[in-house]
Amino acid sequence: MKDEFDFSVPSLQITNIEAAPITEVFQGIDPFSSGAVVQVSNIGEVTHCGFGVPTVKGLNLSDIGIPSQDEDYEAWLQERYNFDEAAPNSGTFFLGATDLSAIMGLNPYSSALSVYSTYRDLIAKKVCTDAMMRGKLMEGYIAKVFEYIYGWPVRKRNTIRHPEYYHLGVSPDYETLHPEYGWVSLEIKSHEFYVRREYGEEWTDDIPHREIIQAVWQAEMMDVPATIVFVAFGMSFKDMKPYLVMRTPELAAKIQEAGVNFLNNHLLPGIPPPPGGTKADEDTIKALYPTAPRTDSVLMATDTINEVAEQFMVADKEADEARVKADALKNQLKDVMGENYNILKTSCGPFTWKQNKDSQKTDWEAVAKSLGATAELVAKYTKTTPGIKQFRPPKG
Repeated sequence: MKDEFDFSVPSLQITNIEAAPITEVFQGIDPFSSGAVVQVSNIGEVTHCGFGVPTVKGLNLSDIGIPSQDEDYEAWLQERYNFDEAAPNSGTFFLGATDLSAIMGLNPYSSALSVYSTYRDLIAKKVCTDAMMRGKLMEGYIAKVFEYIYGWPVRKRNTIRHPEYYHLGVSPDYETLHPEYGWVSLEIKSHEFYVRREYGEEWTDDIPHREIIQAVWQAEMMDVPATIVFVAFGMSFKDMKPYLVMRTPELAAKIQEAGVNFLNNHLLPGIPPPPGGTKADEDTIKALYPTAPRTDSVLMATDTINEVAEQFMVADKEADEARVKADALKNQLKDVMGENYNILKTSCGPFTWKQNKDSQKTDWEAVAKSLGATAELVAKYTKTTPGIKQFRPPKG
């Protein structure tokens, strides 16, 4: 696996659940030919088709499991986040694999505090971002591409809850019949192409930590030997890559332990976890406290908060010193590259220092103040600004 984990909690025993197969909608047509386009809203590598159901060369995507009016998705969301503060244990909510990876500190897009705040309805739920909508709309198509390429049966799976801990669950995408391992979980991902650098070789488990957590948890909850993570970095077949994560009971037990502790120590009793230092934590704090008093309002620190403040001052100074040292080393590398080179190959990998494309900026205030804003007049107040020369170190 990508990194080693410390295991100590016993494994789970989960019973498999039957599911219906996907409708065979591609018989007699070729939606995979060169130039096939999936039309959805203007997200990612697709085009806008206006109001209604997206199509693949005229094929209605609702035929492969995507509801035209999102009835199923809305019902799932209502069940997933049905948390009643007055009676926390009575709701139908459950923590899924994405939540659990955040709780464990392995999800750069979420955190324990943001999960807590979302279920407690303290901040808005992120249910309709471009990336999420693209993944939802493309899921069925990508699953059929997988079935087309490998010829293995694929069928949809529904939400599975933990038999002992009702508020832990998983919402797998599909399962497929692997020729060696039998039925395994099939997780569909749709990413921008630049995310490809976070993944290793095909058919390995060299994938981001958050997806390892999801894959292991799904395999354990579905009682299958592995999860195939099929990732689309683009619409071309060559941009769709499979990865294989084996069931790991020791890691699944750690995931379960993290989820149970979060439920018992934070979510159910209403005790928020302390914020961490991730961007997700920063965004959550901003969402929780969007405004400030118009006049000074002084809060006296307790002894505990004074300790936090002192620790911050030390850490901030150390960060500043480390930044100065890093900037000095960065400037030495820039000095070596000079004006004649924009790539420096090192034992750490390539450093790049390239000129961005020139940008244009229109002085609209000047245009508005002028009478008769013709095209010539707009051009008069349009100027070209040289791109910034940015320094980017290699990954890692």
